[in-house]
Amino acid sequence: MKCVNCEKAEAAAAWDSLAFERRKEWQSVYEWATGYEKAGLCPGCRARLARENAAMLFPKAHRGLWIAANVLGGVGAVLAVLDFFYGSKNSTIIGVALLLASLLLGYMKWKDDGDGPLLGVSVFLFAVGVYGIVRTLLFADWRQAVGVPGWISMALFLAAALIYWAGGALLKGRAAKTESALDPLLLGKAQPEGHRYVPLGESLYKNKKAFLEVNSLLDKNEEKVYDEFIATGKWNELVNHPEQFRFLSM
Repeated sequence: MKCVNCEKAEAAAAWDSLAFERRKEWQSVYEWATGYEKAGLCPGCRARLARENAAMLFPKAHRGLWIAANVLGGVGAVLAVLDFFYGSKNSTIIGVALLLASLLLGYMKWKDDGDGPLLGVSVFLFAVGVYGIVRTLLFADWRQAVGVPGWISMALFLAAALIYWAGGALLKGRAAKTESALDPLLLGKAQPEGHRYVPLGESLYKNKKAFLEVNSLLDKNEEKVYDEFIATGKWNELVNHPEQFRFLSM
């Protein structure tokens, strides 16, 4: 079996999927299901796709890493706010901005909502905080006004950034080298010319949003596949009895 991503090397692992053909004619894109297919990835493509989608394969580790960095940043932000009592208003502004950004990001993570206007607000507040930190480190008059809590807060900000960056790099390395129960989801990230694959399996998608984050079909097909096969559990029938299904209009 050839790898469905590069279509050259031999696949090392294969999973159940609903296969689609995709064609582009002039300014229009046409896509239709061809039915059940066992599809696989070669070691090289699997490693690359896994590295790019490490958070998807190891969601608990990624969430733990994110929480640890956010908690450190939040504590640092509180200390920066307290630096107001040492006479550093600049530290207070930095702390307020980063604390609000941290709380907003935490709220979005809790709601499992990474999009929308709150993301824009949190990014703006984060940018204000980072700008303040950089300016404090570069200009002597700002540095002289910083008290002990302010310096501790900056150390915590640095620790949070390093934890998230280093932890993310380690997680990507782990994903590339270690098999995961969620490896079938990598099929949804493969985008060979003219083909798309929807991974099928137990507990691969916790909800519709998770399904849409993995698969990149045309809008009408995404909705139809999820509503007809994933949400209803009908994908089991497709895997066990593919001959019973006809895909003419999907």
